[in-house]
Amino acid sequence: MANLKHMDMIKRGIDSWNTWRANNSHIMPSLSDAGLHMAYLNKANLSRADLSDAGLRLADLIEANLKGADLYWANLSEANLRGANIRGANLQGANMTGSNLRNARLNSANLHQANISRANMNNAELIRANLYGADLSGADLRGAVLKDANLIGANLTGADLDGADLSNAIIGATIFGNVDLSNVQGLDSLLHLGPSTVGVDTIYKSKGKIPVIFLENSGVPEHLIDYIGLFVDPNRKYYSCFISYTGKNEEFAHKLHKDLQAHGVKCWLASEKLNKRDRNHKIIDSAVKLHDKVILILSEDSLDKDWAENEFNYAIGKEITKGTTTLVPITLDDAVKYTEKPWAVKMRRSRYIYDFSLWQDGESYQENLSYLIEGLSAEEESYAYDSFPEEEVESDSLLSTAAKEELARNLALEIRSERRQFS
Repeated sequence: MANLKHMDMIKRGIDSWNTWRANNSHIMPSLSDAGLHMAYLNKANLSRADLSDAGLRLADLIEANLKGADLYWANLSEANLRGANIRGANLQGANMTGSNLRNARLNSANLHQANISRANMNNAELIRANLYGADLSGADLRGAVLKDANLIGANLTGADLDGADLSNAIIGATIFGNVDLSNVQGLDSLLHLGPSTVGVDTIYKSKGKIPVIFLENSGVPEHLIDYIGLFVDPNRKYYSCFISYTGKNEEFAHKLHKDLQAHGVKCWLASEKLNKRDRNHKIIDSAVKLHDKVILILSEDSLDKDWAENEFNYAIGKEITKGTTTLVPITLDDAVKYTEKPWAVKMRRSRYIYDFSLWQDGESYQENLSYLIEGLSAEEESYAYDSFPEEEVESDSLLSTAAKEELARNLALEIRSERRQFS
C-alpha cells in the first residue's frame, strides 16, 4: 500500500515533491498500488521509489527520474516516458503497451516478461537490459541501443529495428517474425543460447541482407540459407542455375560450380549418381522450378544417358510455360554436333552451345567462362541461338515463329560481336 504522507506530498505538485525529495534523500518513497492514472509527473524525482503495482496509465512522465525505481507489475500503458531516466529500474511484468519511451534510458533495467508491445522506443538506450520473455511486438525500436541486452524468449514480431544496435546481445527462442533485419547492427556478434525463430516474412523484408552466421546460429537449415538469395533479391546480377552432369564429367562440373559461385552465380549440382526415380521426378523437377537456368553438360558419354533427354525436356517445358530461356547447354567434345538423337538435334538448332572442349587449357577455359557468365546475366533476358550454319535451322526449331527466329539471329550476331570485342 502507498504511504499516505507520500501520496499527499506528490499531489501537491512536482516542484514541492522534488524539493521534499532533495531535502529527504534518505527516504525511499512508498507509492505501491498508487492510483496515478493520467498524473502530471514531468521531471519528477521518483528515483528508488516503490511504484510496484502502481496505476500510471496515460501518466505524463517526460524526463522523469525513475532510476532504480521498483515498477514491478506497474501499469504504464500509453504513458509518456519520453527522455525518462529508467536506468536499473525493476519493470518485471509491467504493462507498457503503447507507451512513449522515445530517447528513454533503460540501461540495466529489468524488463523480464514486460509487455512493451507497440511502444515507441525510438533511440532508447537498453544496454544490458533484461528483456527475457518481453513482448516487443510492433514496437518502434529504430535506432535503439540493445548492446549486451538479454533477449532470450523475447517476441520481436513486427518490430521496427531499423538502425538498432544488438551487438553482443543474448538470444535464444527469440522470435524474429515479420521484421526487417537488413539495417540492424551487431547481428553477427549475438550470443545464441539456443535456436530462434526467423520468419520467412523476415527474410523477404530483409531482402536476404542478413548475416549468414546469424541465420546458422539461429537454427536456419543450411540448404535454406543457400537459397535465400534466389527469392529475395530482385536486383541480383545473375540468374540462378543448377548444373547437370554425368559422373565422368564430375571434375569439370565441380570446377565450373566453384568458379561460377566465386563470380556470384548461385548454383546447385545435380549428378547422375542420384537415384534415377528421384532424379527424374522429385529432385530435378523441383530444381528446374526453383532455379532460373539449367546448365546441361554434354559429352559423348552423357548423350547415351536417358537423364540428359529428360532434363532437356524439363527445361523446355519450363521455357514454354514461362516464355524465357531456361536451357544453357555446354559441350565438352564434338559429339553433340554430330548426333542424330532428335532432342539433341532440336537443341543444337535452337540455341547457342558453349564449347568447353578445351577446358583443361586455362586460357580457353577462362575465355569461355567469361562468355557463360555474360550469358547468365540477369540484366537482360534474351534468346540464345546456335553457332552452327544457318542452313541447318529447320521449321521444327523450338523457336517456332519467324519473328522469334529473326530476333534470335539479330541477338546472336550482337552477342558474337560483343564477344569478339571482349576477347
